[in-house]
Formats: sequence, C-alpha cells, structure tokens
Amino acid sequence: MALLAIVSSDKLRHPALRRVEAAFIEAVRADEGLYGYALGKNISLVSPSTLLATLRTVAHLWKIERRNVNAMEIARKAALLHDNFALLVNELENVGTQLERAQKSHASALRRLTEGGKGSVILQVHSLAEMGAPAKKSLPRELLSMAGDGEAAPEGAQDADAG
Repeated sequence: MALLAIVSSDKLRHPALRRVEAAFIEAVRADEGLYGYALGKNISLVSPSTLLATLRTVAHLWKIERRNVNAMEIARKAALLHDNFALLVNELENVGTQLERAQKSHASALRRLTEGGKGSVILQVHSLAEMGAPAKKSLPRELLSMAGDGEAAPEGAQDADAG
C-alpha cells in the first residue's frame, strides 16, 4: 500500500521521473528484444506512467487467484460432504432393512407363541398359572387374545403387575 500511495501522489510529475520515463523508452527502442527477454524471466517492465495500472492489474489477478483457490477448496469439501452423505444414506438404508428384519422376527416369534389354538405355547403357560403354579406376574391379555383365549380384554390392556 505504501508503494501505491507514493505512485499515486503528485511525485509522478517530478522531473526526475520524466527523465526515467524517457530513458526507459530509449532502452526499449534500442533493444527490441528487451520485453521478450524480461517476460521470459517472469519480469514485467514498467515505467512510471504504467506502474499504477500494472500494480492494479497484479492486485486484481491475485484476487482472482484467491477466489480460484477458494473455489477449489469449496469443491473439495463439497465432494467430501457428498461422499459422507452417501455413506450416511447407505447406513440408514441398512438400519431400515435391519428394522424390517427385526419386525419380521418379532412377528414370527409372536406367531410361535400364539398359533395352535388351545395347544399354543402361550395358552399352555397360562394354564399352568391357572392350575395353581405360584406365578408372580401375569401374561399380557392381548397376547392371550391372539392365542385364542376368549377372556381377552380390549387391545393394549394387560394386568397391572405384568411387565
């Protein structure tokens, strides 16, 4: 910024700078390959009259370069986010599949307990309690109803000490 302040001040009108400008023009006229040689070495030749415009151009190019670097970083992070999101979706699909499998297993186990009418496992166990086995807990009435015991309460009801 200090350089820009000096260049943009009235010092550009100083007679010494006019002599530098004239010498620069004469050097370029004397050696037509001077610009090409400088560019080959990544050097930009500027004179007092072109310095400010050149500095502004360089500042603008650096700004564009920073934007490009940021854009590449955003793209890299977006790709990582996408990949992580795809993994999460896959895991959620696996969880859904496992939940479905667990629900099917649960339903199958309940069927094993309740199928068979009076010979169902649940009714056989219930009959043991009815015959006087010292049971401390009751079976859920809904489960007894599913097994075909006609004494079932409305859906969801069960004895208070069942657990």
